[in-house]
Amino acid sequence: MSEPLLTELPYYPDSARLFNVIADRPWAVFLDSAHPFSRRGRFDILAAEPMAQLCTRGAMTEVRTREGSSLSPADPFEILRGCLRPLAAPSRLLPFCGGAIGYFGYDLGRRLERLPSHAQDAENMPEMAIGIYDWALVVDHRARRSWLVAQGRDPVTRERWRDWVERFRAPRGFAGSASFETVGRVSSNMDRVLYTAAPHLL
Repeated sequence: MSEPLLTELPYYPDSARLFNVIADRPWAVFLDSAHPFSRRGRFDILAAEPMAQLCTRGAMTEVRTREGSSLSPADPFEILRGCLRPLAAPSRLLPFCGGAIGYFGYDLGRRLERLPSHAQDAENMPEMAIGIYDWALVVDHRARRSWLVAQGRDPVTRERWRDWVERFRAPRGFAGSASFETVGRVSSNMDRVLYTAAPHLL
């Protein structure tokens, strides 16, 4: 059984600086507590490069790992449970030590109950997109402490552990420093009359 990994790192009040370290990595996630703007915000959780990705579209769920991908018609919730079963529960100290981060789309509810179908799928997003993360950076704003924590089940995590520690120990740049600009023409998908009436259509 793999031993979990835990390294305490310097605390930074703005976790966006830390997210800049992984922003360009596959499936990078930033669960932002809204600190310091929210009085209740405490923990920020950052992660990237999950050891597995689950994407459900219609009746099929694609499971991707470094070994390859497969399609399954099984219940996506059961597939997710199977991926999480071998993982350890969070410690008393931290709310997350590796596991699932992602989203359940509204249409995934069709697996649970019969729902009317009125909306057009303009975005073509999966009904479920979940990453199974072996490691995460957890920032506790109340205690003013940060930890890099991992399940240690993914060999790549152990190979890159020292590299991640050094990158998070001294993050370069800042994610919010880049200027924003559009690269194409900006246009609205509704006119003034439709936009004004939209709240009444909900």
